[in-house]
Formats: sequence, structure tokens, C-alpha cells
Amino acid sequence: MCWVSDVEHINYTPPPAPPKKASSVEPVQGKSQAAPEFDLDAVKNVEAFEAFRTESLVRTKPLCNLDELEEASKHYDAIVVGSDQVWRLRYTRHTFPAFFLSFAPENCQRVAYAASFGTDEWEGNGRETAEAVRCLKKFAAVHPPSIASLTIFSGSK
Repeated sequence: MCWVSDVEHINYTPPPAPPKKASSVEPVQGKSQAAPEFDLDAVKNVEAFEAFRTESLVRTKPLCNLDELEEASKHYDAIVVGSDQVWRLRYTRHTFPAFFLSFAPENCQRVAYAASFGTDEWEGNGRETAEAVRCLKKFAAVHPPSIASLTIFSGSK
């Protein structure tokens, strides 16, 4: 049995998404506007989650870009990525290569555990698709939580 003794959480804190381009279309009078797509401050129990992370996990210093992630990952044997919708471009488009572990050195095993696209349809364009496929080919193991995640790039959906 192999016991892992040196484990740390990569404290990736991506930069904020660039502002969306202003729309020239005015909202229709009397129609409510859609709720914001995602607002971390609106997530309940953020403080409790951060307290758990601080008390329970060994973490890196905050890392904010691919260069910092690449430098920090030089001493890792393996990196595990995973979470609901971690590969959903609607939420991660401006930093998605980080979540596909593009920064990891060639000799580092990449593992996806419960990583999800969060949708049945891939939201990427041609460049994003090529980058995601290039990165996914380097994974030693992928444990998707759904059939949709398995078939999203296979064309069988």
C-alpha cells in the first residue's frame, strides 16, 4: 500500500474575468434582467469553507497565473484536479488552461477526479477545443462524474 505523505493544496486564485463588452441592446421595458452568472461573494458559507481550508489543508501561497503555477509544480510527482464544473468554460474561460493542468511538467502525472464540464455541450471554440484535447491527452487518469463528461469530446453525444 502506498501512503502519500507530502500533499499540498495548490491555492490557485485566478485573476478576475475581464469585463464583458457592453451590449448595444437595451433591456425590454418591464422585463427583468437575468441574474449574474456567478458571484463568489454570493456563495453561502464562504467563510466556513475558507476556515476549513486554512485549518485542514497544507496550501501553497496564493498562485495567480500560469507562470506561478508552473514554477510551483516543478517539485510535484502528481497533480489532481477536480470539482463540479471545473472544466466549464462559462465559468473558467479566461483561465481554463490552468484547470486542464497545462502548466504541469511533462514528468508530472495528471489526474482528474470528479472533474466536470457541468453541461452536456462543450462551450469552447476551435482554439479552446484544441488546447483542452492537447491537455487531456496528458492525463494518466480521468474519473468523470457523468457520461456527458465522457462523451463531450468523443462526438458520440
